[in-house]
Amino acid sequence: MILAYGVGGFLGPRVGAKLAAAAGNWHVPFVWFAITGFILCAVVSIFIPKAFSESKGPGVSAAAVDQAAVAHVPEALWNRNVILGFIAAVVTGFSLYGFLSVYMLYLQGVLKYTQMDAAAAFSFFGLGGFCSFIGGWCGDRFPQRGVIAVAFGAMAAVGYSMYNVAVSFNAQAVLCFLTGAFASGFLFVNILSMLQRSVRPQMVGRASGIFLTSLFGAASVAGYLMGWLVVHLSWGGAALVELTLLPIIGIIAMLMVNSSQLIVPKKA
Repeated sequence: MILAYGVGGFLGPRVGAKLAAAAGNWHVPFVWFAITGFILCAVVSIFIPKAFSESKGPGVSAAAVDQAAVAHVPEALWNRNVILGFIAAVVTGFSLYGFLSVYMLYLQGVLKYTQMDAAAAFSFFGLGGFCSFIGGWCGDRFPQRGVIAVAFGAMAAVGYSMYNVAVSFNAQAVLCFLTGAFASGFLFVNILSMLQRSVRPQMVGRASGIFLTSLFGAASVAGYLMGWLVVHLSWGGAALVELTLLPIIGIIAMLMVNSSQLIVPKKA
């Protein structure tokens, strides 16, 4: 899923910038985005069979699971690891979407990039999503809380460098790629799967819902916070607070995870 997101993340800014430049109107890319969405709605409605997508209820999946194998997992949905995963997802939402919401403005308004150069640099964020295979593999092979903690540390360093150190196009492109790699390829994949492994199989859907609600709930106000911080602390100060200090909270949360209560994936 993240790989597909990465493809769109790479092509979207480039195609959108070309459409806007060709039409001389920034509305045009959004119109095409809407048209594409309606086409996909029709494709899903026509070609995806209901038997494939419709749930038969949590009782069916629960019956197929060896309950002794998950006896070490708490019965409650809101257990310790779920709460810590919730915190990690909120931190990711603020840090990732704080960056995404104002990055183009920073490139064009502060670094004086052209629209096409800014879009090209931004598109490397999408390429980082290709690292989701590596991130998912690491989460399956190594202690997952450690993988997430390291990714948060990398995000903190990259976020600070992007708004306080890097100026050239190549440097910004590399940092954008690393943001996509650690945020989409490592944090998104592993926090979601950690939350799913923190509950019994019949509650996996609700655990996934907690992840998405917390991540995108934070994302909905991340841009407002970043903008407010820019006004009061400058770009560098805003990045220090939202993109560097907040991920440290995520690291602390991961250090508190009880790994003995997680469902451990079987080695292939």
